[in-house]
Amino acid sequence: MNSLTRHALASVATAAVILASSAASASAQTIGTFPFALQPFCNVISLTVTLEGNTYRLAGWDDGCGATVRQPVFGTIAPNGDGTLHLGFTTIRSSGIGVETSIRNLAIGPYTGAWTDSAGNAGTAVIVGISGVPGTGGARPAPVSTIAANSITSVNIVNNSIDAVDVNSSQIQLRVTGTCPAGQAVRVVNADGSVTCGSQASSVVLGSELSAVNGITGTCEDLDSLTFANAPAGSLSCTAVVTTNFTHTNGTLDHVEYDIETATTSCGGLQRSIYEMPAEAPSSAGNDQSVTVHRWFGSIPAGPITVYLNGRTAGTGANVLASQLTCTVTQ
Repeated sequence: MNSLTRHALASVATAAVILASSAASASAQTIGTFPFALQPFCNVISLTVTLEGNTYRLAGWDDGCGATVRQPVFGTIAPNGDGTLHLGFTTIRSSGIGVETSIRNLAIGPYTGAWTDSAGNAGTAVIVGISGVPGTGGARPAPVSTIAANSITSVNIVNNSIDAVDVNSSQIQLRVTGTCPAGQAVRVVNADGSVTCGSQASSVVLGSELSAVNGITGTCEDLDSLTFANAPAGSLSCTAVVTTNFTHTNGTLDHVEYDIETATTSCGGLQRSIYEMPAEAPSSAGNDQSVTVHRWFGSIPAGPITVYLNGRTAGTGANVLASQLTCTVTQ
């Protein structure tokens, strides 16, 4: 390329300053056509830059490394404040799928910039004849999927065509078809829709209260516990209600959290419960808050088991005014 073409590309980066102090032209102005190579691949993207008002439009094609059928390209240039350019454009492949490409921080001096696309490809973009040549790594790979992301809706799916074999039963519950005989009840619903039955024995319930636990901090500690000395085999579920008093300081995100575990001083489980005081709330002392925690442990074997109510804070200290931990084993 000659020096006039270099100057044309450089003018794109400086035009933002000019447009800030003068009115935009009423008609489109073609600045030039620039062949970009997306290294390490052999594709060359020919882009014509046109100034339309305050916007730099891109239009051209991807030569597909010399393929007979070219792929249309359209996009926009955003001049960055540091004098570099950000090019964003979409290539329409022969399959009809659009591949979005971004050349970030194209520097006017070396005329190079990093590029990525929505198909997961990446490399260095150069201008053929000024800053480099096409790569030798073959044509740019197409997206793995032939279907555009997030393009399938219910109208695209044949009614009654989704079967059990089409879903992951570890994540989606299949239709429950199992039954239990007289005198028994469903204890467990399995992923495949079958059930596990058990006798309708009475449940075992234990409860305990705890109060005046001072100085709860960010270190996980036990607030209460229940022990089944000889629990029957069955399903274990627990519920706790905790009333906490704490001081909030404006600018600090304060929260208290509680967890029910079978291990001592264990916090942060997926079924924990949290109460938060937003940082922007005014400072206040003596904030009383009741938090309810539920935990289902599923099936447990017969024998002794201890369940712990654990708690900790973040951003503040707290006192537990009262707590109630209730657990049930259902056979």
